[in-house]
Amino acid sequence: SPEVVADRAFLTDEQELLRHATAAHVVGEPSHVAHCLGVLQERLRVNELMISTRAFALADRIRSLELTAGAMGLPPAVVPEA
Repeated sequence: SPEVVADRAFLTDEQELLRHATAAHVVGEPSHVAHCLGVLQERLRVNELMISTRAFALADRIRSLELTAGAMGLPPAVVPEA
């Protein structure tokens, strides 16, 4: 959980591994994320991107993707009820 990780001191090797693993992550306000994803899309010359989020809670992951989609001018997703 985030609380467990927040209380843990990482070793130097672990810190380097985390830096390497997150080097390509895009983090920030929705407009910044949308801009960076647009630049990436143009650089790679692709017509779609697959996006994931590392938020711990499901509601936070959903909200993150909603904010990103909105900033990119995409319509809200219709999620079927379970």
